[in-house]
Amino acid sequence: MSSKDEVRNFRLSFNELAQYAHNLVAVLERDLSELSIFGLTINNITQLNNLIEEFEEMKSDVEYEGDMMLKTEAKDAVAETLRSEIRYMSVRVEAAYNYGSVVYNTFRFEDMNNMNDIELLNMFRRVIRLSQQYYDELSYYGVTEDMIAQLNDYAENFQNALIQQEQAIDSRRIAAAERTKKANEIYYHISNYTNFGKKYFAKNNTAKYQDYIIYSDNVPGALTAPTNFTYRYDTFTFSWSAVNNATSYQLQSSNDNINFTNVNEGETNSFNINSRVPEHTYWRVRARNSGGFGDYSTIINIVNELVLNSPTNLQHISNIPELTWTAPAGATMFQVQLKNAASPDSEYLDIYYGNDVHLNHGDPIGNYTFRVRAWNAEGTSEWAEHSYTVVTP
Repeated sequence: MSSKDEVRNFRLSFNELAQYAHNLVAVLERDLSELSIFGLTINNITQLNNLIEEFEEMKSDVEYEGDMMLKTEAKDAVAETLRSEIRYMSVRVEAAYNYGSVVYNTFRFEDMNNMNDIELLNMFRRVIRLSQQYYDELSYYGVTEDMIAQLNDYAENFQNALIQQEQAIDSRRIAAAERTKKANEIYYHISNYTNFGKKYFAKNNTAKYQDYIIYSDNVPGALTAPTNFTYRYDTFTFSWSAVNNATSYQLQSSNDNINFTNVNEGETNSFNINSRVPEHTYWRVRARNSGGFGDYSTIINIVNELVLNSPTNLQHISNIPELTWTAPAGATMFQVQLKNAASPDSEYLDIYYGNDVHLNHGDPIGNYTFRVRAWNAEGTSEWAEHSYTVVTP
């Protein structure tokens, strides 16, 4: 069952519906003798009251969302561990077999940052299998049997985290449909009962007639289009500024920027999608109250591209000696390579991979170029280079 299977048949918020239904129960009990001519009984009123209580005892979407976010954070933490281990292994494989070799290409380290969770898990398992296959050579570069066993544990942990996240997403989706179904059932009954009251009291009691009006003639307040509609790539969360007079919001998506479908209807001005949004999808949101919908927000196009800038301020401090650089925003690790600048045939060699922004490194007399690039969960930056000369070793 999907939350899209159940659509609200009313324009009130859930809280407004429950409050109105509570008030109506008291009104129906007061007017039971008059409305009994329509077949209304005390049992009908009791059943309505029971429906309201059952509805209010249901867990709110906020509670389900919180559980889902916790499961997603746990899954993302394990995913980042997998990415880090793959990067470390790529350095070892490059050292053992050289970048671009047949063996290196067999591992297929590229494009990791554009993979979804299942693709990442499959890649990680492939890396484990190949690490076992080429164990003898890789063992010279730090690969051990205990390490491979640990990698298998990481893979199992990630699979379990994916299952738990999916279960939390399904629980939220099913609960949303059940709450909407129960709310529609309540609305069905109060629509019938308020119709009884309006028919009976329309001409003989104006005051009581007013008690049976669900939607007031008073204008609920104009709605504007939501502003500051944004998407956070790191938390998969849409948010927007609250709209005056709004009781709920409707979030929609589209693959072609023409045909939109509902993704979520809720009463908060944010929504966590809990997974990477598909590439090049279009999103919009609008506010709602008892008077209807407001205008849509500005459409945003999700492209899943996070720009990671290159490190800056590269320096060689000769008296230490030390290589230093400044980290760009969002960087979690750095790869450093060095080559002899005096030799045209010299190639860059890896000398560091870690999260420090300085590296103690002494060189013989000569001319050198070192370069640094940043890493994070989304990928790597461009290389930044710096040349220097060592006068005294």
